[in-house]
Amino acid sequence: METRATGLLGIAGVLVVGLFAGLYSAPSNADDPEKIARLVQRLGSDRFAEREAAARVLDGLGEKALPALREASTQGEDAEVRRRAQALVARIEKRLLTERILTPKRVRLTFRDTPVVDAVRELAAKAGYPGQVVIQGDLKNVSQRRITWDSGELTFWEALTQLCERASLIEKAPQVDSSKDSKDTNDQLRARPALPLGLRPGAAANDGKIYVTDGKPVAYPTAFIGSLRIRALPVPDNQKLASEPGFIFEVSPEPGLSWQNLVDVRIERAVDEHGQQLQQPVSLAGGISPMDKVAWQANIVILNEVDVPGFEDNLGRQMLVRLRGAKEPSGTLKEVFGMFAARVQTPVESILTIDDVLNAGGQTYTLDDGTSLKVVGVQEVKRGTTRQYVVRAECQTQGGNVLPRFVRINRGAGQVAIVQVQDTPKPSDLSLALLDVQGKPYQLVRQSIDGFNMNFNVCTQSVNVTFQARADQGPPGKLVMNGRRIVSIEVPFTLRDVPVR
Repeated sequence: METRATGLLGIAGVLVVGLFAGLYSAPSNADDPEKIARLVQRLGSDRFAEREAAARVLDGLGEKALPALREASTQGEDAEVRRRAQALVARIEKRLLTERILTPKRVRLTFRDTPVVDAVRELAAKAGYPGQVVIQGDLKNVSQRRITWDSGELTFWEALTQLCERASLIEKAPQVDSSKDSKDTNDQLRARPALPLGLRPGAAANDGKIYVTDGKPVAYPTAFIGSLRIRALPVPDNQKLASEPGFIFEVSPEPGLSWQNLVDVRIERAVDEHGQQLQQPVSLAGGISPMDKVAWQANIVILNEVDVPGFEDNLGRQMLVRLRGAKEPSGTLKEVFGMFAARVQTPVESILTIDDVLNAGGQTYTLDDGTSLKVVGVQEVKRGTTRQYVVRAECQTQGGNVLPRFVRINRGAGQVAIVQVQDTPKPSDLSLALLDVQGKPYQLVRQSIDGFNMNFNVCTQSVNVTFQARADQGPPGKLVMNGRRIVSIEVPFTLRDVPVR
């Protein structure tokens, strides 16, 4: 009796949610500020169904609801409203950030008897990645090949995939140094079924470029998701695990996307050719940390050109997906739906703004992720009619969340070395910007490193940055710190007709 009552209450709750959501999701005035304000108030309703329905509608409104939700998350009198508003703000902001990061480059290609070599260069140039798509190997056959094709508007990955199909090109890894120290035979590789971080000795770490060569493309199950290409690759023979079916999950980002690593792949639904639903082992689903070497060794595989033609080790972009076998042996997954988590860098953005910078000397400003900026002082220097301001500051980052742009760092063999300090950096390399009281930027003249220290995962840099004022500019007002953040994203995917073995 108790179970039945609970079930009836659950059904009633669903009906109330549906009715309430319908009442508050009319498209005619979805962005009405008064309506949004009423929805925010409903987050504190006495009825659970109404709170849930209001949250769903606000979540659906997305960016339009953010101003009201941000205000309620900090100034709301009702604790339930604040809690739900904070959760909605975090969810919407993460979704918007993911959409922004994964926005693909779109191109249209029109070729009329065009040499394939020129077609590849034109694709890279039109996508904004000149020199990032490289043809390697023997060009004798490729150089004589021509293509006629009007692509229509496609994303970068769609265009590259179709161009390779029409031009008989395949992707491959960059050529690896064949010196004695970097040689490693296939026999040695097969003796090590998995290495930490999935990189074998002598393999080339991904340099952000895409390499293609002459060959017949293989059609793998593929999904295009914004600036990402998702593929299911076959499991190499030396990676087969008992009778468990599985496949290699691969993510390929556009060259312009700053990729860190694939963290986890969770399979929500996998149906084979017999209609059986295969489950992912609990031990491998969810919450796998990239720092957990045991988990990584269990999930990352080693691929080489013998195992899968055209592929080399792919650091942080491939993961072995294993499923529990069902009654009937599975040969193909007709549909695979799931979610993968990854870490990526944001584009360069303003991460910290210090107002009234002339009075900020000696103060330290800290962000939630541990990044801090200490303003040591701002000195005015006059040389005739020229007026300059020298900003002395100390930047500290923790856990690699923000990559400082003051200096380029080379990591290797557990060491950190300063490779290059730019005296006059390009605009894209700026880490500090000084604005006058009107919000107009001063001209950057130079920047230098006074000190650099790496202590475990804490990076500290002391810098001097010189700015020059125009004749019509007043005194400094704000100091802005620019940088990249490493963020986690979660992306749903669907793959079809995936062979498993």
